[in-house]
Amino acid sequence: MVNNVLMNQPETAASRALPDFMVIGAMRAGTTLLHELLAAQSAVSLPCMKETDFFVREKHSAQQDYARYFDLSSDKCGEVTPNYSKRDVFPGVPAQVFANNPAARLIYIVRDPVARAISQYTHSFLSGQDLPAPEKLLESQPGQHIVNTSRYAWQLEAWLGYFTPEQIMVLDFAELTTDPAASLRRVCAHIGVQSTQTNMPAAQTNSAGQVASVPDWWLKFRDTAAGQRLRALAPRGIAAQAKALLGKGQPKKDIPVMPATVRNQIADVLREDVMKFRQISNMPFTDWSV
Repeated sequence: MVNNVLMNQPETAASRALPDFMVIGAMRAGTTLLHELLAAQSAVSLPCMKETDFFVREKHSAQQDYARYFDLSSDKCGEVTPNYSKRDVFPGVPAQVFANNPAARLIYIVRDPVARAISQYTHSFLSGQDLPAPEKLLESQPGQHIVNTSRYAWQLEAWLGYFTPEQIMVLDFAELTTDPAASLRRVCAHIGVQSTQTNMPAAQTNSAGQVASVPDWWLKFRDTAAGQRLRALAPRGIAAQAKALLGKGQPKKDIPVMPATVRNQIADVLREDVMKFRQISNMPFTDWSV
C-alpha cells in the first residue's frame, strides 16, 4: 500500500535493512506503470512519491531517515526511481544501496534502446529542458546523457559490481505493457510476495501526450524544494489527478520529429552495448531495432 503521509516509525525501524527491493529504471521504460501495479499490492509499501532519489547523494543527505518513507508492517518495502540507472551523472548509487541492504532485490526494465532514447528526448523537451534540435542531439552533452541511459549493459555492470545476477531481474517493456498481469506476477515472485492485483491501469500514465498538456509553470515547480515536499506528502492518486486537471483544456506543445537519420545514428552508437546486454541478460529482445 502507498503511504498517505510520511510515517512515524517504531524503534525497530533502525534494525531493518532497507530497501527490500528497488526498481532502478530505465527512464521512459514503464517504471510509472510498474509503480502503480506494485502500489496496489497489499504486501508492499512504496513511498507516496515515485522517484525519491534518496540514494542520489547529490540530492539527498545520508543523514536523512530512509525508513520514514515506508509502512514497516508491510512484508516488503521498496521504491521506483529511474535516476538510479543514470551512471554517468549519478555514479555512486549502487554502492549506496548495497551499503543499506546488500540483500536487496533489483528490477531493471528495459525498452528498445533507440525508442527509449527518443522518448526521453521528447519527455525532456516537453518538461522544458533546454535541448538542441534532433539533428544536433548526438553532438551535445544532453544527447550523450540520453544515449548513455540507453547503454543497458554499461548501466547494469555498475550494479553487478555489488549485487549478484540472481538479485537482478531484467524486465522487458514490451512484456510489461502487453501482459502486465504476467509481468507483475514475475516481479512479485522476484521480491518474495504473492501477487494480488493484475488489472492494467485504466489510462496510460506519464505519456508524452499527458506531459505535452501540463503547463510549464507546474513542470518547473515540481522540481523545486517546495514541489518535492508537496509530492512527498500527497498521495500519488491525488497527484496524478492534479496533473490531469492542470492539463485539461491546455494547448499541447509541438513535439520535435526525430529524423530517420538520427534514429540510425543512435542505433549505430548503441549497437555494441546492445550485443553485450543480450549476453548479460540472456534475453533475445528480437523486436528491438538494433
